[in-house]
Amino acid sequence: MIEPELWGKNNDLTTLVNIEYLEKFKDLIVWKENESIFEFGMGDGRNTKEALLPRLPKNFKEYIGTDKSATMIDYVKTNILEPRATFMVFDISSDTVPEEFENRFDHVFGFFVMHWVKNTRRAFQNMHKLLKPGGQLFLTFGDETSADPVYFDFLEHPKWSKYNHEWLISPYFGHPDPENEYKKQLVQAGFELFEYQREKKIYKFPNEESFKGFCLSINPVLKEVSKEDFDEYKAEYLAKMTNNKLNFTKKCCETGKIIYHSGYELNAVLANKK
Repeated sequence: MIEPELWGKNNDLTTLVNIEYLEKFKDLIVWKENESIFEFGMGDGRNTKEALLPRLPKNFKEYIGTDKSATMIDYVKTNILEPRATFMVFDISSDTVPEEFENRFDHVFGFFVMHWVKNTRRAFQNMHKLLKPGGQLFLTFGDETSADPVYFDFLEHPKWSKYNHEWLISPYFGHPDPENEYKKQLVQAGFELFEYQREKKIYKFPNEESFKGFCLSINPVLKEVSKEDFDEYKAEYLAKMTNNKLNFTKKCCETGKIIYHSGYELNAVLANKK
């Protein structure tokens, strides 16, 4: 499992992008009196604390934040001290939704999560169940992560195939048209697509240390690698992450330093429950 402190220290990319898109969509997100708000896949809570909570209406009734990782939720409970907030372990793609959560929430949020959810169809169905009629869903996510091709290569690697990477690969990695697949499943779940924006993004890391910290923070397999294999695995993983389908380096003309970049296709979705 991803370490909360490691992830929190190195996820500037996701927090900054989510602030940007919450601002872009602020006139389309319709708040109600005494809002009930649900967030899934909140991770270490940094994005919640810096991007979402400051933009909630001051008179919101309740906020329930969830993640499938108990480690993350334990960490969040010590770092977010909002009295109207409750934190709990919950997998958005689980077979059932707690009965008390059905038709309860005015808004459901998920930030940079859907590209890690294998059963997207079930996840969208559950989001629909959580929302009140007329409630809104707001999501940001990528088509795939820059680690996906590395994990895919490691599936058949003579040494690293013994470590389970398959569950980490995005559900539509290599898919020819993930946008329409997501749209189709949202509509099938009962949502009316209100706004769907898609944009190619490139993030420039401030330095090599920041890039490597980000790469290590998104790979939970590292915790499972044996001591004997660790240094070799880490070195090969970072080498493959440095230049692949989405990540690349450029030399700065002025300083001669190597600049690390990560490109991705960002999907931002606002959908209404009919």
